[in-house]
Amino acid sequence: MSSKITVDLNETLESISDAPSGDPHKLLFMAVIFQAMLDATKPETDNESAEAILERGRSRSWLFAQVGVTATDFVTICDLAGVDFNQVRHFANQVINTGESTFIRRKINAILNHG
Repeated sequence: MSSKITVDLNETLESISDAPSGDPHKLLFMAVIFQAMLDATKPETDNESAEAILERGRSRSWLFAQVGVTATDFVTICDLAGVDFNQVRHFANQVINTGESTFIRRKINAILNHG
């Protein structure tokens, strides 16, 4: 993958993760978003469980649904996290479709485990 894509994704991730500004409630909802990103980008394996496949699909549906309760829940969680849902959705789409998920998964895990 090109370094430009990695830099752009890294900058977007930093922008999204900086949004909560230390507010514990916003950090909680940001963790929900990041966990969905981790679940949606979990690498597929030959012997993965049906549950893992289901959770990957559910996470992707939650991130990308445009209508219905799932879409409303996503927008609400982004609002509560203090981030723009369109930016999060665009970022998730980039991560999944650029092949940079391993890099981003490491960054998200570092953010979630920091502190």
